Amino acid sequence: MHPSLSPTTRELLTRLRQFVDRELLPLEPLFLSADWARLEPVLAEKRRAAKDLGFWAPNLPKEVGGLGLSLVELGLFSEVAGRTPTGHYVFGCQAPDAGNAELLLLHGTPEQKERWLQPLARGDIRSCFAMTEPENPGSNPTTLTAMAVRDGDDYVLNGHKWFTSAADGASFAIAMVVTSPQAQRHQRASMVIVETDRPGFQLVRNIPVMGHSGGGYYSHAEVRFTNCRVPVTHLLGAEGQGFVLAQDRLGPGRIHHCMRWLGISQRALDELIHRALTRQIAEGQRLADQQIVQVWIAESAAEIQAARALVLQTAALAEHEGFKAARDQISMIKYVTAQAMERVLDRAIQVHGALGVTDDTILAFLYRHERAARIYDGPDEVHKLSVARSLLKQHARHTREETHPPRQGEALDANKLQEWLVRQNPAFLGPLQITQFSGGASNLTYLLRQGDREWVLRRPPFGTKAKTAHDMGREYRVLSVLNRVFPYSPKPLAYCEDEGVIGSPFYVMERLHGTILRKELPSGLTLSPEDARKLCEHLVDVQLALHKVDIQAAGLTDFGKPEGYVRRQVEGWSERYRKARTDDVPDGEPLMKWLADHLPPESGRAALIHNDYKFDNVVLDPKDPLKIIGVLDWEMATLGDPLMDLGCSLAYWIQADDPEELQMVRMLPTHLPGMMTRRELVEDYARKSGLAINDFLFYYVFGLFRLAVIAQQIYYRYAKGQTTNPRFAQFGMVVGLLNYRAEQVIQSGTF
Repeated sequence: MHPSLSPTTRELLTRLRQFVDRELLPLEPLFLSADWARLEPVLAEKRRAAKDLGFWAPNLPKEVGGLGLSLVELGLFSEVAGRTPTGHYVFGCQAPDAGNAELLLLHGTPEQKERWLQPLARGDIRSCFAMTEPENPGSNPTTLTAMAVRDGDDYVLNGHKWFTSAADGASFAIAMVVTSPQAQRHQRASMVIVETDRPGFQLVRNIPVMGHSGGGYYSHAEVRFTNCRVPVTHLLGAEGQGFVLAQDRLGPGRIHHCMRWLGISQRALDELIHRALTRQIAEGQRLADQQIVQVWIAESAAEIQAARALVLQTAALAEHEGFKAARDQISMIKYVTAQAMERVLDRAIQVHGALGVTDDTILAFLYRHERAARIYDGPDEVHKLSVARSLLKQHARHTREETHPPRQGEALDANKLQEWLVRQNPAFLGPLQITQFSGGASNLTYLLRQGDREWVLRRPPFGTKAKTAHDMGREYRVLSVLNRVFPYSPKPLAYCEDEGVIGSPFYVMERLHGTILRKELPSGLTLSPEDARKLCEHLVDVQLALHKVDIQAAGLTDFGKPEGYVRRQVEGWSERYRKARTDDVPDGEPLMKWLADHLPPESGRAALIHNDYKFDNVVLDPKDPLKIIGVLDWEMATLGDPLMDLGCSLAYWIQADDPEELQMVRMLPTHLPGMMTRRELVEDYARKSGLAINDFLFYYVFGLFRLAVIAQQIYYRYAKGQTTNPRFAQFGMVVGLLNYRAEQVIQSGTF
C-alpha cells in the first residue's frame, strides 16, 4: 500500500483485490474461449455487483456517479483491476470510455453531457476513439488526413481510421479530424462526436491482432467515414483545439495504462512463482531451485517495484503541479513500465514452457495483446527522444550563462592579463580565474573572477575579420557615453589597445546578473500569454528609448554617417557576403540585386541604433523577468535609420505560425503564446514613436540578408579552421534557409 493512503482507501483496495481474485480470475477460461455474445451477460452481472460494492467508475467525480478518487488512488485501483483482462471493464473505468468520459466532462456542452456522458458514466453505452490512420504515422498526429468540412450547420466527414478500439458495439465515436487545413499544424484538427449508426460511418472489420480479431469491447476496428454528416453541435470543445483536448485525454490515460500494466506484471510474476514452485523437473528438483529462475524472479520483482514507484511519483506530481510539470515523467513511465511488463511476461511464459504459449493460462493472451503497449500512445522510441531532448534543453538552459574553460585556441594569458589589471587598479591583485561564455557567435566573451570580483572581457574573434568589424575601441566608447544617458548599458571599466596582452585589443566591463532568454525559457521561468506580450512591449520601449537618445548631447555626432546609411549598408553587406562566400551556400546575387533596386528614399532619420537588438542581448531582472535591466553586445552600434535597426531585430523574430523550415533556425522564444507577431511589433513601434511606417518589407528583407551574411562570415571562419566552436558547423545550412526565406517574403509581399 502507498504510505499516504487514507484508511478508507486502503480498505477499498483490500476489498477490491478480494473481489478480483474471487469473482473475476475464475472467469478467465470463459473469457479466453467464449465470444462476446456469451461473455457480455456474465460481465454485466459482475458490473452490477461492482456497483453494489462501491467499485464503480473510480475515475469519475461523485457528481456523475463515480468514486472521485485522486490520481494516486486511481493508479492503485487500476493496478489491482489490471490483474485480469476483465477488471477495468467490470469496474467501468476501461479505455477508451474512461478517456472519452473525461473529455466530455471537461469540454462537453450541457447537451453533450446529458446525451452522451451520463449514459456512458452509468455503463449503459460504450464509445470508441477514432484517431490513428493506416496511411499516416501514428507517432505524428499532425499528419492526419481525415477531414470534417463545414457545410451549413453540419460537418461532413471523410477519412479512414484504424485501431479504433471497442468500436464493435459502441454507440458513438469521438473522431479526431482536420477542420482547418490552412491553420498552424497543431491547430488544424478538432474532435467531433459521431454516432456509429449515422449514414457514412462504416465499421470495416475487427483487425486481427496476432491472429485474433476479438469482438465487442475486446476488439480494434478499422473504420471509414464516407460523407458522414453530423451537426456542428457535435463539435467537442472549440474548433482547432483537437490537440489540446488530446493532451487532456492522454495525460491521465497514460498513468491509468501504466498502473494497469503493473497489475499485469504482478499477475505474471505471481504465475511465474507459482509455476516455479509446483513444477518438478527431476526427482527432488523444482524449477524454483534453478538459479536462472531465481534471477528472473528477483529481476522481475525489482523492475515492477521500480516502475511502480516512478508511476506513483508521476501521478502525485501531476496531481499537485499539473500534467505540464510532469510531462517528462509521463513519457518515462510509458516506456519504463511497458518494457518492464514485456520482460516479466516473457520470463513467465519461458518458465511455463509450452504451456505458456497456449490459452490454457492467461499469459499468452496478455503477451499478444500487450505487446502493443510499446507502440500505442506514442512508440517507446518517440518518448525516449522526447525525454532526452527535454533533459538536454534543461541542462543547456541551466548552464547556458555559466561558463566553461576556454575552447581550444581561444585561451587567454592569465598572467599578462592580471598584470594589466593591476596597472589599471592596484587593488586588483590576486589569482585570476578565466572562463568563457558559451553564448555568442561573433566577439568572444570571457568571465574574469578574482575573489568575489567579477568582470566581463570582450575581444574580437580569432582569424580573418572584416576590416571595420569587431572594433573594441568603438564598442568601449559607445558604452562609456551611453552609461551616462541610457540606463540599460553596462558600465565599461577599462580598454586595452596593447595586443601584447592577449593578442588583440579588448575591454573589460561590469557583469550584469540577470536572466537572458535563449531558444527556450530558462528552467523555472514560465510566461503566461499576458506576460509574453508585456515583455514584447517592454522590448519595443527599450529599443525606442535608445533611438531617442540625444546624439548631440551625448557627444556621438561623429559616431556614424546617417546620410546614405541604407545604401551603404546594402553595398557593404553585399561586399562582405561575396568575400566570405563558400561553394556550399547560395550565391545571393538575386537577393542583393533586389535590395539595391528597392532602396527606400532617404528618410532624414538619424538615431543611435544597436544593430543586433534581440532577446539574447538583453538582460532581464532576475526578480521581475518582465523588466529589462541591461542591453549587451554593442559592437555594431552606429548612427543610422532606426527602421533598419527594427528590421534587423525582426530577422531573428520567428513566430509560431512561421513555416517549419524557419522554425529550424529559431534562436529565441518568440514562438510562445502571447508573443507579438512581427507585424504587431512594427505597429507598436510606429504607434509609440509617431513614425508613419507604410512599407516595412524592405527593412525585414534586409534584416534577413544581413543575418545570412553574419552567419556566412562565421561559417567561413569555421570552414577555414579559424574557430573550433562546433555550433558553427551548421551555419552554412542557416545561410541557405535565410536566403530562401528572404526570397519567399519578396514573392509574397508580406512579412
